[in-house]
Amino acid sequence: MEDIKFGFWNYAPYGILGVEQVARWKDSGFNLPMSFRYVEGESKRQDVLTLLDACKDADLPLLMNDDRLNFRRLGTLGKEAYFDVVKTVHREYGDHPSVYGFYVGDEPQPDETQMAIDAYRLIQQEMPSKKHFLNLLPYWGSADPFLECGKQTPEEFENLLRKILVSTDAPYIGFDHYTQCLQDGQNQEDGVATYFYDLDEYRKITKEKGIPFYVSLLAVGHWLYRSPSADDIRWQISTAFAHGARGIIWFYYYQTDLDLSFHDTPFGGKALRCNDASFQMIANEMQRFLERYQRYFNRMELVKAMHFGHLYDPQHRFVADLVVTHLEAKLPYPVCVSYYRDLYEDRIYVSLVNLDFTHSNHWSVTLANGKTLSTYLAPGEMALLDPQEACFLGA
Repeated sequence: MEDIKFGFWNYAPYGILGVEQVARWKDSGFNLPMSFRYVEGESKRQDVLTLLDACKDADLPLLMNDDRLNFRRLGTLGKEAYFDVVKTVHREYGDHPSVYGFYVGDEPQPDETQMAIDAYRLIQQEMPSKKHFLNLLPYWGSADPFLECGKQTPEEFENLLRKILVSTDAPYIGFDHYTQCLQDGQNQEDGVATYFYDLDEYRKITKEKGIPFYVSLLAVGHWLYRSPSADDIRWQISTAFAHGARGIIWFYYYQTDLDLSFHDTPFGGKALRCNDASFQMIANEMQRFLERYQRYFNRMELVKAMHFGHLYDPQHRFVADLVVTHLEAKLPYPVCVSYYRDLYEDRIYVSLVNLDFTHSNHWSVTLANGKTLSTYLAPGEMALLDPQEACFLGA
């Protein structure tokens, strides 16, 4: 299994910022950044190669954002002409050792599914050694206030996702979900519940295929979503990994658009000036998680995720068992209890995630051997423990 990933969406074209960003990516904790956007007729091939060389020196793989390969171009060009473009991009820089794979496109609608599959397969046929990325839609079912997006039944959605995974043979897949950060006045409880439901759905279906999934999480306030706080960032990181995600892609980091409906982006405006507060907040939370838990998550996989104190799904209700015999909180806020198995030895790990967005809490966990471990958890904070050794990890 590959190491857990941190990346970001990058909508900025080449030519504004350059290789000076590579050190920033590396220092922040990103291990799968997205390149600047190649725009045909505007971008320079040398800028691409210079960025790739800098990533090679930094031992940093790069997910390539090249407009020429977006799956919707296939609909305009036709398969033969599109495949010619794929071959051209391959010749230009596709074999560079820092190319992790190509971004194929975002959120194909149901009537675009076959086009996205065909584009992915053509890119995969031309560059089979690379790991290409297609990002899919979330599933909201009939959850209020997203009725207009819930026309598919769960079965229809699952079948569509299975079709994409089988037809592309993609080594991983992504999707985006932001309702966990709805602003005040919206149905925040339902937004959180649909977020957990989506994580469960993607984990279930990708597990059938034996591949990981990445989730795009909120870094930028927009529309009916609040500007995330440090607590929100921490909450999203912890809950995503505690529900089986193997990577997080932040929406987003670089955006030249000055549209005020998207605000507090880490790098924004025509000159892509750094918003130090937003940038540092996200970097701090990523670094904290990676320093404490990366070495453990790189060697384990989720067995099950359960909730205690508030249920989004009765099937995921925590009950005492032969690993954790008792849970007790000082304050009545919910917690996620996840079990993981070690991939290399016979060992189980347990994590607790404080599911409250604003309040800290104190939790006590009694294990099968009778020992009790206690810890304070900040909003969205994770604690990882080894039941066999009866100790917390990552301190």
